[in-house]
Amino acid sequence: MISKDQLISILENPSENRGSVSVFIIWLFMVSAMIGVSVGFETFFVPKTPLNLIVQTVLFFWVARFQSAASITAVASILVIGIGIEWIGIHYGLPFGNYSYGSHLGFKLDGVPLLIGTNWLLLSWCSHSLLEKTKWNRVYKALLSSLLMVLLDIPMEIVAPEFDFWAFEPAPPWINYFAWGVIAFVMQLIIQQTKHRINEHFAFHYYLSQILFFSYFAWLY
Repeated sequence: MISKDQLISILENPSENRGSVSVFIIWLFMVSAMIGVSVGFETFFVPKTPLNLIVQTVLFFWVARFQSAASITAVASILVIGIGIEWIGIHYGLPFGNYSYGSHLGFKLDGVPLLIGTNWLLLSWCSHSLLEKTKWNRVYKALLSSLLMVLLDIPMEIVAPEFDFWAFEPAPPWINYFAWGVIAFVMQLIIQQTKHRINEHFAFHYYLSQILFFSYFAWLY
């Protein structure tokens, strides 16, 4: 629990408590959506998903404070890879299988929601930050971070068509999860080159909020 004095300090100095402020906002949005959808307000909350993704992205950059050329290049690379691979996926069925995006992920460019790139970015960098302090070698770290990303994709694929995020025809094939792992691994190697680990508190709660959200609705549906 946060004490009264700690809460006052956070509110008075938000820039010095970026991790705590960001975690609070993330959980506020996630818990509100989980409760709202559960009690029947799905048509109100689900269309607000782009707003949630934008808020998460803003908080991520606020916490990360990228400054080095290597970090900025890595961010750009992951965004391009994420959006690019999704464009190939919906137009050619590779490497994930045949799928298409719905209407609840915001503005789409040639069929691909631009916010899907930030989804790759946040998930990959937060997964990286959770394991970066371990003493394993870089390959093991990249593999395990990629596994965390694939683990989240499992309930995500169940929930996505229910919320009109995206849908496979007829269902996600096994190659989807393998491809997710390979692409995630490449992104992890890119991030490792920057030596930039974001706030672990933020990374942990971001990942936890995501997997709890999608696991809950995967169980519900």
